[in-house]
Amino acid sequence: DAARRRTRILFLRRGLDRSLVEDLRTRATKLDGVHFTVQLDTQTTDLVTGMSLEAALDWLKLPHLPPSVTLRPVAWLQHLVTSSVVD
Repeated sequence: DAARRRTRILFLRRGLDRSLVEDLRTRATKLDGVHFTVQLDTQTTDLVTGMSLEAALDWLKLPHLPPSVTLRPVAWLQHLVTSSVVD
């Protein structure tokens, strides 16, 4: 999938079970083209969080998300991982 080849994810784990976050991160890292960032920067494409947009922006101390970043629910990352074939 061409879109996934350039996916850079900031995964906010606040309010989520640590084992769920670690499992998803480990499995997603094995997918071709999926990378995780530790901060929101110009290369970030997706923000995955269990928080609302307002709570995530407050946590990040931002007035709004950059236009290049899409807010995604945790279910999006779960679907990405489960729908991909990993050898």
